[in-house]
Amino acid sequence: MLDSEFLDKFNILDRIFSNDGPDPRFKIWIDTITNIPNYIFGGPEFRKAVNGYSAHNFWLDIIQHTGIVPGICVILYTLVGLYKTFKIFSCKNIEFKSRLLLLLLVLGININLGVEAIIDSNGILLFVLLVYINGVVANKYDTLKRKIA
Repeated sequence: MLDSEFLDKFNILDRIFSNDGPDPRFKIWIDTITNIPNYIFGGPEFRKAVNGYSAHNFWLDIIQHTGIVPGICVILYTLVGLYKTFKIFSCKNIEFKSRLLLLLLVLGININLGVEAIIDSNGILLFVLLVYINGVVANKYDTLKRKIA
């Protein structure tokens, strides 16, 4: 059985809005976003510009490490995956429980990618899982699209 201390570590809202004031992630996100024009190719200097902090956001971390072009590619990849997931969710030919499970899985992974340090931790496995799930979604989406056409 899971104990409550273990589960408390994953309560995103409590981590963001603690009694100690707003989570410093908001300031790091804003600093990262405002520094993008100064460091369009990313790199260690970008990290120094935000006091050496990881952005604690997968998409901003990509931009921070590798620059704006790879960042935009990963953002577009994520948006296409979400679009296809929502299209599958709206398809009435698939059992509702399966559609809901897929939607919650994809949204849960994306939410975690949005608030955790992915690149600087073992969280990269979360992105690998998202790539796998997006592959399943793309396959199902293409299959449904062919049946309709």
